[in-house]
Amino acid sequence: RNVCDSNCEITVDTIDKIFWNRKKDKSTDYADNSIYDDFFDFTQPAMKICVQTDDLGKAQKIAQSVPSCDFLPFSDIPWYKFSPASATKENAILILCQKMNILPQEILAFGDDFNDIGMLKLCGKGIAMENAISQVKAFKEEADITGLVITKLDGTAKGGVAIGIVEENKIPIKFIGVGEQIDDMEIFDSEDFVKAII
Repeated sequence: RNVCDSNCEITVDTIDKIFWNRKKDKSTDYADNSIYDDFFDFTQPAMKICVQTDDLGKAQKIAQSVPSCDFLPFSDIPWYKFSPASATKENAILILCQKMNILPQEILAFGDDFNDIGMLKLCGKGIAMENAISQVKAFKEEADITGLVITKLDGTAKGGVAIGIVEENKIPIKFIGVGEQIDDMEIFDSEDFVKAII
């Protein structure tokens, strides 16, 4: 709070809640699912902090105040994301591989932002979301894909891509990630998925 002015939007994701310093005056899913907080005496452990700024200097000052923190800009909005240095998508993929007894080279990864680069490099095939449907079709011609795992379904745009991939390539979605923890993987339920989009 000492680095940003009072108009700066801040969100904090904890293990089970999302806090935002904006009252619910916006009509977004994020606003609907968040809890208002002014962050003046916030003490809960944060998994991720997002701050509205396009000022690299401010982002660096915030990062210095949070030990063992990495930060990256979002690619499409003037915000920075701050999270523990060990909380990367590539680390999550490695844990998932270990639990499912598969190699990272067997994974087809989709990404749409700077924090996806490490994951896209680690996996056998990395695809930018914009090209997902055609890329999966090309990959399917080279390898036997038996199903999709969507690690973070956080918007209808990704939901639309998933529907397009399934429809075009006749590949089922097997698991979805519903949170930030490795245990937040669930068996995919198509009826719940459609209800969430509609």
